[in-house]
Amino acid sequence: MSAEAERKTYELAENMTYLELSAIPAYMDEFIACCFLPHTDAGLFPSVKEM
Repeated sequence: MSAEAERKTYELAENMTYLELSAIPAYMDEFIACCFLPHTDAGLFPSVKEM
Protein backbone atom coordinates (compact mmCIF):
# COMPACT_ATOMS: atom_id res chain seq x y z
CA MET A 1 0.00 0.00 0.00
CA SER A 2 1.39 3.38 -0.93
CA ALA A 3 1.87 6.20 1.51
CA GLU A 4 -0.06 8.49 -0.86
CA ALA A 5 -3.08 6.15 -0.84
CA GLU A 6 -2.99 5.98 2.95
CA ARG A 7 -2.79 9.77 3.22
CA LYS A 8 -5.75 10.17 0.87
CA THR A 9 -7.76 7.64 2.91
CA TYR A 10 -7.22 9.62 6.11
CA GLU A 11 -8.01 12.88 4.31
CA LEU A 12 -11.32 11.48 3.05
CA ALA A 13 -12.20 10.14 6.49
CA GLU A 14 -11.61 13.55 8.08
CA ASN A 15 -13.95 15.21 5.56
CA MET A 16 -16.87 12.84 6.08
CA THR A 17 -20.07 14.21 7.59
CA TYR A 18 -22.80 12.20 9.28
CA LEU A 19 -26.36 13.27 8.64
CA GLU A 20 -29.20 11.44 10.42
CA LEU A 21 -31.82 11.29 7.67
CA SER A 22 -34.29 9.31 9.78
CA ALA A 23 -34.72 12.44 11.93
CA ILE A 24 -36.26 14.29 8.96
CA PRO A 25 -39.92 13.19 8.70
CA ALA A 26 -40.40 14.36 5.10
CA TYR A 27 -37.37 12.35 4.00
CA MET A 28 -38.57 9.24 5.80
CA ASP A 29 -42.02 9.52 4.20
CA GLU A 30 -40.41 9.64 0.74
CA PHE A 31 -37.97 6.86 1.56
CA ILE A 32 -40.66 4.48 2.83
CA ALA A 33 -42.90 5.27 -0.16
CA CYS A 34 -40.06 4.42 -2.54
CA CYS A 35 -39.52 1.03 -0.92
CA PHE A 36 -42.79 -0.26 -2.34
CA LEU A 37 -43.37 -1.62 -5.83
CA PRO A 38 -45.57 -0.29 -7.21
CA HIS A 39 -44.87 3.12 -5.68
CA THR A 40 -47.41 4.29 -3.12
CA ASP A 41 -48.12 7.40 -5.22
CA ALA A 42 -49.27 6.05 -8.59
CA GLY A 43 -49.73 9.64 -9.79
CA LEU A 44 -45.96 9.89 -10.17
CA PHE A 45 -46.08 7.22 -12.88
CA PRO A 46 -48.99 8.02 -15.22
CA SER A 47 -47.72 5.67 -17.93
CA VAL A 48 -48.21 2.65 -15.65
CA LYS A 49 -51.79 1.42 -15.73
CA GLU A 50 -53.42 -0.26 -12.77
CA MET A 51 -54.45 -3.85 -13.38
